[in-house]
Amino acid sequence: MVPVTCNISVFEACHKVIDYTPFVTACKFDMCHMHINHIGCTSIQTYADACAETGICIDWRSATKGLCKYKCPSPKVYEACGPLVEPTCDSWYNHKFIYTVNEFSAMTNVKLEGCYCPPGTILLSSNSDECVPSCELCRLPNGKWKKANDTWTEGCEECICKEDTLQVSCRNMSCPTQPPLICDQEGQVKITESVDCCQKEKCGK
Repeated sequence: MVPVTCNISVFEACHKVIDYTPFVTACKFDMCHMHINHIGCTSIQTYADACAETGICIDWRSATKGLCKYKCPSPKVYEACGPLVEPTCDSWYNHKFIYTVNEFSAMTNVKLEGCYCPPGTILLSSNSDECVPSCELCRLPNGKWKKANDTWTEGCEECICKEDTLQVSCRNMSCPTQPPLICDQEGQVKITESVDCCQKEKCGK
């Protein structure tokens, strides 16, 4: 009897293009001799990769009842038929590797399984695993980011992610004007202290 993992009907669309017999034979051998249920996934994955290279991408893992799961590091999610090159926030990278005709252009219709940024987010850059909700953001020195027009307080400065330049602009916090202070009691002197980043005068001894 052919193990369930080795006889997945979802591959029928590829059978006419690539002979599946060698892959099923290898899968059966591995599962029957290694006595490890998930060992057959390797042969099936090899067949799926061969199908994908011809332009036939098949979501086969979902048909294995969890036996051949594909794990992705957070926040990436698994896609059975994702793009060969994942778009990023780097317009230069996208132009060169996605939109420009080159030696890989013939493979633009090839879909591959892998880990991709979840829906509603985009990969920050090709050398980053960070998925961001928008490319309109400012990078901070600590590696974090802020959306365009976001404002925040940092130390004694008020900062904003400027929409037109996507650069962080900071300025000293504005302080309220203090009315003239008169210390006319005997022994009183003016004392200046810092309160919430603002200089404030008070009377003291």
